[in-house]
Amino acid sequence: TTESTTPQTSTTESTTTQTSTTESTTTQTSSTESTTKQTSTTESTTTQTSTTESTTTQTSTTESTIESTTQETETRTVTLTLTLDDQLQLPNEEGTIYLGYDPDIVFVDENGCLHPLAAGTVELLVQLPSGDLTTYQITIEDDALTGDVNFDGKVTAEDAAQMLIYAAAVGAGEPAVMYSDFNAEDEAKAMRCADTNGNGRVNAEDAANVLMYAAAVGAEGNADWDVILGKQDETTA
Repeated sequence: TTESTTPQTSTTESTTTQTSTTESTTTQTSSTESTTKQTSTTESTTTQTSTTESTTTQTSTTESTIESTTQETETRTVTLTLTLDDQLQLPNEEGTIYLGYDPDIVFVDENGCLHPLAAGTVELLVQLPSGDLTTYQITIEDDALTGDVNFDGKVTAEDAAQMLIYAAAVGAGEPAVMYSDFNAEDEAKAMRCADTNGNGRVNAEDAANVLMYAAAVGAEGNADWDVILGKQDETTA
């Protein structure tokens, strides 16, 4: 009977070994759950990356809008008063267009420089290659005093004498200078002053008009060119 009891004890030990194996399996299962959690965390990170990409796209769209706004054209108006002796440098980058001006009042050369030709008012449009448009409203004034060819601020017999000398030289076919042979602007101004009747020529008739004007100033203290030239009745003036 004693020998039979000993094998039962051995069986109990075997059972204990099986229990240990079961615990080991449990541990593996726990490890698997941990792996599953890590995978879930990775998916969350991927979602955040997608959100960042969306923000980047939105920023890019904003920058594009700003750039489009910057490219809008500009329109402005400039008002000026010039004399016949002035010049005005306009914008002249390649592709600039000059529109709408009266060629009898102003002239724009190939370098974009405006030259007044006659008294008056003119509107000039300047369009840049960018599309920007500037409107120049220009009044051209003649600051020359008719008959004052020596620029002393008065119309006298001295002016008439200079005009007669000039007319005589022209009649003889000789070089003639009204005021200056080295300053083209001053000479042009003197010629405008000398051409009292505006017919484009300076001769004895203009000199006679100057003498009448000077006589009227001496007698009455003032004179009116419209009266001297017969454009206005003296009683009306």
